[in-house]
Amino acid sequence: MNGASLRRGTLVVVRDAPALAPPRLGFAGGLALVAIIGLLLAVYLDLVVYLHVLDDRILPKYVYGGVAALVMPFLAQHFARTRRSLTAPIALWIWASIVIYFAHLLEVMGDGDLNRQKYIQIGIQYLLLLLAFDATLMMLPRTVVRRIFLAIVPIAAGTVVFDFLQPGILYPPDTDGAVIGRAAGTFINPNRAAEVILLAFLVGLPAASRQLRVVLLVICGIAAGLTLSRAAIIGWCALWIGLAWARELPRWSVAALVVALVSVALALEPIREYLDDREDFSGGLANVQDRLDFFGSRDLTDGSAIERRDVIRSGVELFLANPVFGAGAARTDTRQMTVDYPHEVGTHNTPVMLAAEYGIVGVGLWCVLLLLVGTGRWFGSRRMQVVALAFMSYFAMFTHNMLFDAMFWLIAIVLFATREPDREPRPASTRAGGPVARTIPMPTPTP
Repeated sequence: MNGASLRRGTLVVVRDAPALAPPRLGFAGGLALVAIIGLLLAVYLDLVVYLHVLDDRILPKYVYGGVAALVMPFLAQHFARTRRSLTAPIALWIWASIVIYFAHLLEVMGDGDLNRQKYIQIGIQYLLLLLAFDATLMMLPRTVVRRIFLAIVPIAAGTVVFDFLQPGILYPPDTDGAVIGRAAGTFINPNRAAEVILLAFLVGLPAASRQLRVVLLVICGIAAGLTLSRAAIIGWCALWIGLAWARELPRWSVAALVVALVSVALALEPIREYLDDREDFSGGLANVQDRLDFFGSRDLTDGSAIERRDVIRSGVELFLANPVFGAGAARTDTRQMTVDYPHEVGTHNTPVMLAAEYGIVGVGLWCVLLLLVGTGRWFGSRRMQVVALAFMSYFAMFTHNMLFDAMFWLIAIVLFATREPDREPRPASTRAGGPVARTIPMPTPTP
C-alpha cells in the first residue's frame, strides 16, 4: 500500500533506511579520484613492478608515495571520515601488523642484518600507504571504484594475449621472473598475472550485470590458460562454481563452464603440437610440457612442484623450531640461503610464511584477517563474502607475498573487509539492513 500497511488496531509505515551521503569531491576530491584511478591502473596492470624490473632506479614506493601525497588534501578536508577509516576493524589489523613489524625491526637492527632490515622497512611503508589508500577508497563512489576494476580485466588480459602472440616485445625473455613459453603481459611473472586478473574481476564484480560477468569470466579463463598457471586455472574453475553457488551468474553459466572445460581437454594435444612448432618457445618448452601434462595426468613431479613442496616443508620445520614468536620477519624471503631455511625462494604459502616468521602471533594475525574478510560488506551478500574468503584462502596456498609487498592483494583485502555500506542509493530490498518499520498505534474499531 505505497509504503503503508494495516493490521488490526495498528498502522505500520515502512520507510527506507537512510543512505550515508557521499562527501562532496570538489577539487581535492577530484584530484584524489584521478590519483586513485592512476594507482589502481598502475597496481593491477603491475606497471610499478614492470617499470622497476626494466629500470631498477624506478622504485614502486615512489609511485605509491606520490599517490599518497595527492590524496592527503582530500583526507584532511574530511578528517572525521578519515579518522573513522583509520579506526575501522581492518585498519586496526593493519596497525597491529605495523607494531609487530617494528618489534622485529628493532631486533634486526640489533643483529645488523641489513638485508632483512630493508625488507621489514618496505613492509612498514606499504602498510602505512595502505591506510591512506583505504581511507580514500572508502570516501569515493563505490560504483566508480568497482567499474575501474572491471575495466582493468580486459586490458590486463589483453597484455597477456599480446605477450603470448608476440613474446619478447614487452620485456626481454631473460628478464628476472619471466618464464619462456608462459605469457605474462606487463606482469612478467605469469603466476602473478593470472592472480591479478582474477582478483580484479572479483573486486569489480558487483558493478557488472550477470551476462557481463560471464563474458569477463571467459576473458579471465583465456588469460589464466595462457599463463599456464595451474593454481590460477583451477582457481578460475572454482571461482566460476562459487559464483554460481552465490547466485551471481545466470543459470546457464554452469553449462557454459562444462563446455569450456571439455573444449580445453580436447584441445590439449593440438596445443602441444602448436607449441612444439613455436621456435620462440623452445627455451621453455620443457616447463610448458610439464604443466600441460599435469592437466592430462595430474602429475606433480616436475621441478616447480618439487621446489614448492620443499620450501613449505622447510617453513613448517622453522615454525616447529620457533613456535611462539617465529624465526623473525623476512627470515624466509631475502633470497639468502641459511642453515634454518636453505632456499633462495620464499615459502610460496602465506599461512606457512606467517607461522615460520611470526609463530603463533602470525597464525593469529591470519585468522583475524580471515574473520574480517568473511564478515565484510563489500559485496552486500553473505554468500559472496564467503566466496571472497575462499578465493583469498586458496591463493594464499600458492603465494607468500600476499601481505608483504603485493599491493594488489593488500588493496583488495581491505575492500573485501570493509564494514562501510554502499553510499549510493539502491532499492530498499537490496540495502544493508533492509527497510525500517515505524509502528503508529491506531484506535481499535468498536464492533
